[in-house]
Amino acid sequence: MRRSVITTVLVAAISSGTFAQDGRAKATLEEGLRWKQAGDFAKAAAAFGNLIETNPAWREPYLHRAECRMAIADASGAVADLDEAIRLAPNDPGAQLTRGEALIAAGRSVDAVAAFTRAIELGLRQAASYNGRAKAHAAASHWAEAIADYDQGIRLRLDAPEPYLERAKAKAQLNQQQDAIEDCTSAILHKPDFWPAYVERAQLYGSSGRFDLALADLDKVVANGAGDLRVRTLRGGANDVLGNLDAAAADYTAALNITPDDPKLLLARASAYVRLKRYREALADRDRVVKLRPDAAESYVARGGSYHLVGEHDRGLADRTKAIELDPNFSLAWAARGNANFILGRTDAAMADLKEAVRLNPADKASAELIDRLEHSIAATEIATLRREQVIEEPKSALTAGSLLEIETPAGKTPAVEKAPPVAKTPPAPKPAAPEPAAAVPAPPPPAPAPAPTAPLSSLDAEGHHKAGREAIARQDWPQALQHLNESLRLNPNHALAANARGYVKMMMRNPLAAIEDFTAAIRINPAYANAYRNRSAARRRIGDEQGAAEDTAKERSLTK
Repeated sequence: MRRSVITTVLVAAISSGTFAQDGRAKATLEEGLRWKQAGDFAKAAAAFGNLIETNPAWREPYLHRAECRMAIADASGAVADLDEAIRLAPNDPGAQLTRGEALIAAGRSVDAVAAFTRAIELGLRQAASYNGRAKAHAAASHWAEAIADYDQGIRLRLDAPEPYLERAKAKAQLNQQQDAIEDCTSAILHKPDFWPAYVERAQLYGSSGRFDLALADLDKVVANGAGDLRVRTLRGGANDVLGNLDAAAADYTAALNITPDDPKLLLARASAYVRLKRYREALADRDRVVKLRPDAAESYVARGGSYHLVGEHDRGLADRTKAIELDPNFSLAWAARGNANFILGRTDAAMADLKEAVRLNPADKASAELIDRLEHSIAATEIATLRREQVIEEPKSALTAGSLLEIETPAGKTPAVEKAPPVAKTPPAPKPAAPEPAAAVPAPPPPAPAPAPTAPLSSLDAEGHHKAGREAIARQDWPQALQHLNESLRLNPNHALAANARGYVKMMMRNPLAAIEDFTAAIRINPAYANAYRNRSAARRRIGDEQGAAEDTAKERSLTK
């Protein structure tokens, strides 16, 4: 409610001499004005109501009571008072302007557009009229019309920051992201401490993938004490995407201090905790979500993932089953239970669940890949499937000089060549097994060749142990491979290839959590190690961490474009 407009209207009414009220009426009017000035709008509205009962033809009390009713969130009452004031003086543009604002507050945006238009027709061609009508258009989702009116309002008054911000919001609705960012910047230039403009610009930066710029804006808002719920939530998301997980968890916690029972915030913090390996805290948050939303299938899928991360696989499986009972058409619940059954070694149940997930959501590539793995991983053929996923192959991208050690090919030897990107240059294992037939039911694999003679552990350096570990992998001698790779990493903790290979061995030994640790170490040593991201994605799928798996897959693809 714009007091300047109402004051202008009232002064005009009084100075015109239209109403010559008796002393009692004027005393009641003054009483209402005193309460209004003191901020007690309920008592002021009551006083003006008494005045209206005794002087129903006097416009001034209607206008005052309308303003008081707006202040106490009685928009419908304010509209009724303004309707009566306009009935008494139909050509008053100020009353039409005020009525437009009351109509917006009452949720009647179309009627508000008509009221602002009438004010303009009556000669009130001011920035407030066009900005008000723009706001009404925006409330009705008429974004182009809103932008046109804000254009006119800004032309009539260039120094007001609010119209720039509101025009930015309208442009964002039309996917005019860069124009919207520029409007936010204009608002900030006109008022450097206009924090809502920083927040809106941060959200626009985030939607454009410029999370570093979003974070800079949000940091400035928080530093100036304007970090409300929305700001903390947005900054948590920006930190999350940028990998600042401790900061993200802190922001989510600050937001939860404001609204402790927000399921989305609890799930966001739990996700950050998982990546920080604070699995018990993640479980506590997800357990809280289940209590808040006991009928939501998504809640049980999330908590089930945490149960698996802490090794409570039976409880994880029970949560996924509960999710399916709540929503049999929720494909993610079937996929999650399929992963749980896979972890527990229940191959047939895993296959059935994953097929149902793909039936419900044909775009679920992760489940389709796991089905393919299961179909080809009965007993001895599992290693062939994992090789198809290039679990221990070199990354396709160029390696940083000196960051990884490659095995030199012995003189006169030719390294083995596969159709997939090349493995480190090791000589082929002696007498490799014959390729398996492509029949639906594979023939029993031939006996493994005798282990090649290996040098004593004490005589090998880090690269020698790495080479011997890979040779043991080729023979499927997992304990021997693990022994050599452990020694390789003891001698050279920065050997990314050895860390990746040891992760593979741990995968084959049914220890995906330990495998994830090794793949993460390989990535830490060489951030461009695309294949390590792929490997970690496969391990994360095994423990039911679908979100983490998807993030690793996306990173791997970005590195191998």
